[in-house]
Amino acid sequence: MADRAGGVGRGRGGARSAKQAAGHARAAPPPRAVRLAGADTSSSSPFLPLGKHSHALVLAYDGTAYSGWQLQAPRKATATSTGSENDSPPPPPRLRKKGERPPPPTVQAAVEQALVTALRAPYREWLGVCAAGRTDAGVHATGQVVQFYWDGGLGGAEDGGEAAAPDAAATAAKTLDLDPTRGLPARLNGLLPPDIRVLAALRTAPDFVATASATAKAYRYEIDLLPGLGCDPLSARRRAQVPPRRTVDFAAVERAARLFEGTHDFSAFSNRDGSSSVGARDPVKTIEVFEVALLLDGEEEEREEEDGGVWVGGGRPFLRIDVRGTGFLYKQVRHMVGALLSVGMGQLDPQEIARRLERGANWRDDDGGSGSDSGSDSSGGGGDWRGYNVAPAKGLCLRGVRYPRGAFDSSALLYPWLEHDAWGRLRQAIPPETVRAARREAAARGSRRRGGGGGGA
Repeated sequence: MADRAGGVGRGRGGARSAKQAAGHARAAPPPRAVRLAGADTSSSSPFLPLGKHSHALVLAYDGTAYSGWQLQAPRKATATSTGSENDSPPPPPRLRKKGERPPPPTVQAAVEQALVTALRAPYREWLGVCAAGRTDAGVHATGQVVQFYWDGGLGGAEDGGEAAAPDAAATAAKTLDLDPTRGLPARLNGLLPPDIRVLAALRTAPDFVATASATAKAYRYEIDLLPGLGCDPLSARRRAQVPPRRTVDFAAVERAARLFEGTHDFSAFSNRDGSSSVGARDPVKTIEVFEVALLLDGEEEEREEEDGGVWVGGGRPFLRIDVRGTGFLYKQVRHMVGALLSVGMGQLDPQEIARRLERGANWRDDDGGSGSDSGSDSSGGGGDWRGYNVAPAKGLCLRGVRYPRGAFDSSALLYPWLEHDAWGRLRQAIPPETVRAARREAAARGSRRRGGGGGGA
């Protein structure tokens, strides 16, 4: 009995039981404490240990099959999926309870699983994975930036082949191989599904934070403009379509797009309900660039040969909208695109856009007939009909994220005036005023580079 109490069996089964017990000890879930951005990560901290060096991955992915970037908890079998995102990391993995369905697939879950396997990390929490932008379900990316922490090299035979906690003594002489053809990117791409690719891996400044250090993000939205013909099969997963029997006045769209440039309160163009406490984020954002272009697929193939023959190909018109700003509210880009399409189809007066930008959170006051409510996602936050449908997620793509100089210099600090641990990691959250000041300065520099011509912030 004493042997059983001590966890050691008898006979041939004893060694097996001890090995199983050791395996269970390694696989035991860690405490609930997880790292949040800016949390104390020193050795005396109650938070889980992190790798000592910050790295960044540049990702491209087709978001069609995923419920967004953010990791999600299991759903109840009787509940209706809302596609909502958690604001904090979920608890460590556990067995699903009766009546629960597996969590929906997310990009973060796939990336974390690949990182854990490639690095032989014991738990995903030790990597502290976070992304520059939490893209929604169905949204794509060609320039998503994902941050993680790690101490040494790639996991594998040279590392013992087993998961183990980061050990400074064992990994001090190692560096993570970031070569795209044989290092971490190649290893991850061999583990990830084909609709998620790692384009590059970089060392970052020790106090780099993928979200708060960003000074701007760039999005692109594409829309096929041939009503009634549906979408080109080759672009159906990444472009929206104009509603049947509708035409879009490109000149009207182009004029209305200029209204969004500059610094405004975008409460009216997001799912943020100004009358609620949801999202304490500052609704005042700066749009540096809002460009609209009318293009043709296969335009170069429609040419006349010297012998009088004619090549016929594609030639389908589509609308490309490029937006760059210092920050965005929830679904803001899709709201702005939806409003522009409504202007182009003659359903919304462009002056209404200007009025709502001027009124900000009070845009509903004296609305004079906004009407009420479909209650669907198309109406946006608050459930009130706004005169346009929110543009579908599949046409949106995160193109890139801008960071200050020095963000990818691992030998210097980005925020030397803040409190750091011995490895240069932040022990406090980056103050909001620091984030805003950096974004204002970056926007001003961008405006000067553009020569102060129209469209400046």
